[in-house]
Amino acid sequence: SKRLRSSQPMEFLPAQTAPASAPSFFWNETPIRTYLFDALSLLLPAGEAFVIDAVEAAIGPMPADAALAQACRELVAEEQSHQRAHRQYNDRLAARGYDLAPRERAIAADLARISAGLSVDRRLCLAAAFEHITATIARAALRDPALLAPSGAPQCRTWRWHCAEEVAHVAVTHDLLAHRKVG
Repeated sequence: SKRLRSSQPMEFLPAQTAPASAPSFFWNETPIRTYLFDALSLLLPAGEAFVIDAVEAAIGPMPADAALAQACRELVAEEQSHQRAHRQYNDRLAARGYDLAPRERAIAADLARISAGLSVDRRLCLAAAFEHITATIARAALRDPALLAPSGAPQCRTWRWHCAEEVAHVAVTHDLLAHRKVG
């Protein structure tokens, strides 16, 4: 399948997110929209790790020069960037007084428990479902200013960068499933 390339410049990376000393504000114009994206960020470090592990386990004996293998390596690199960005994002939320550590540990433990009982193909199926859901939310966020404000807030820039990459690489896990003849 055809992969789209993110047109978002890398300047949207976490170095652009608000410093911990920044005053508390609703960067996405309203409390509910801000908290929605802040809550989504809480899920992402562990979720991205799950996807990375599933894809790396499923690549298996694929030739190193195969186009799909290259797409998988690119997806893993992008997911690692997202994971770092959202760890930094979450660190800034914690610096503002949100006690995220217990929730992050619980999410990681839940995903580890689920993963431990699944075959490589089933983990890949779940990773593909995560990627599909994430890309669906990302596409909506990019298209609808009522969901993700068109502001220049650093958090908006981080989310727009992440959303663009999710939409661009959504097909990779599905292509890997097809290559493994899972379905």
